[in-house]
Amino acid sequence: MPSPTPQSKSRFAICSRAVDLEGGNKTILVVDDNGAFRRFVRMLLEGGGYSVLEAQTCAEAVQVVTEYRAPIHLLLTDVMMPQVDGYQLSDYLRFHRPDMCVLYMSGYSGFSACRPDRSKLNVQILAKPFRKESLLLAVKEALSNGHGVTQEPSAVQP
Repeated sequence: MPSPTPQSKSRFAICSRAVDLEGGNKTILVVDDNGAFRRFVRMLLEGGGYSVLEAQTCAEAVQVVTEYRAPIHLLLTDVMMPQVDGYQLSDYLRFHRPDMCVLYMSGYSGFSACRPDRSKLNVQILAKPFRKESLLLAVKEALSNGHGVTQEPSAVQP
């Protein structure tokens, strides 16, 4: 039997890593105002074994959380949203679902995406664009670390 080439070894490593990132039976709510990007994220997450709910607006996200009776394990939300930002949305939703973890995503880099009042919290922001492996790893870490902090809902409601 021929020995594997370095290229085939790297392919195997990538495949075995992907198996470790499988989602199991977790449900994720994806909130992003960009429909094409939201559908792309949904495809990646479903490919990783997750069940996915979608919302285009903060108001839709509130409706999903209100009407969906089963657990929602993770809120994956864009930081920059019209009317209400992702931080305000997560505060409001986690007040009603305190066990829901949160992972933020943003196309803005560095501190421009993180509000000063969040700088001392354990806030995880996934930079857009991202690869499937980066998304699945960030989701797995957020779920295992319980990212997000329960706070009173902000004065601005979605």
